[in-house]
Amino acid sequence: SWSPDGKTLVSGSREGSLLQWTHDNYTNFKSKALRAHSNYVTAVAWEPLHLTGKSERFVSSSKDGTLKVWHISLGIQFSLTGHASCVTCVKWGGEGKIYSSSQDKTIIVWDAQTGSAINILKGHAHWVNHLSLNTDLVLRTGSHDHEERVFEDPMEAQAYAKKRYDAVIARCAGERLVSCSDDNTMFLWDPTKSSPISRMTGHQGAVLHIAFSPDGTMIASCGSDKSVKLWSTLQGKFLHTFRGHVAAVYHVSWSLDSRMLVSGSKDTTLKLWSVVSMSLVEDMSGHEAVSYTHLTLPTKRIV
Repeated sequence: SWSPDGKTLVSGSREGSLLQWTHDNYTNFKSKALRAHSNYVTAVAWEPLHLTGKSERFVSSSKDGTLKVWHISLGIQFSLTGHASCVTCVKWGGEGKIYSSSQDKTIIVWDAQTGSAINILKGHAHWVNHLSLNTDLVLRTGSHDHEERVFEDPMEAQAYAKKRYDAVIARCAGERLVSCSDDNTMFLWDPTKSSPISRMTGHQGAVLHIAFSPDGTMIASCGSDKSVKLWSTLQGKFLHTFRGHVAAVYHVSWSLDSRMLVSGSKDTTLKLWSVVSMSLVEDMSGHEAVSYTHLTLPTKRIV
């Protein structure tokens, strides 16, 4: 996981360790090992740039049921304990909260400064597989966008990151969280409240992955029922089903302009979908095993 300022990369492993990488203009990478967890690392998320102006803290989650908050210079700051099983996903939100999901069927909202649990979101009847925030893109990229602006002053970069974040918040009436589960459902949450905005049903099997569109207005989901579905952010309203895969769909990823969607499946293919025409644009084959996807930004290359 890259820091929002692009200066540090953190990778995790199956034995529970982390490597913190620094570089000289993306060459001469050097790593520092961090003994983090007693089981494999499931996710890493960074503190948003607009909150502090610096990319110095990140959180890791693990199959050992814990999360740990780190400072790139000082090391571990504190552990977050409260889940009773594997932590499947972690997100660091734009309001100073950390969100984690688990195979214990819950989502815990944490205070990023103190490490205390603020709220426990319940409703799923099986493992929670993944989380997505409507602010994911702007939190992950900070002050970097398609205009490739260069900021000499860190405060200017922080202000621009805040401007990008506020634009998504205004468009979507606040920061929103969506969760998906092996119980075939999704829940749309206002993380400040204990009850979901909407329970989203329609998948006929486990929902394996979800992703908000970069503009924050739509949600894509995929699962073991071989389908990709599209939903509205405001109330979780169902919009469309894309069909074409012949096996479970493991991953979905959006184009920067929120007009295209790519899915990767156990059937070893990638499929590119138009959200504008609600149709298949391209069927891509070539992999010999399971396909996962990521649509890189801003080059629009599929990896």
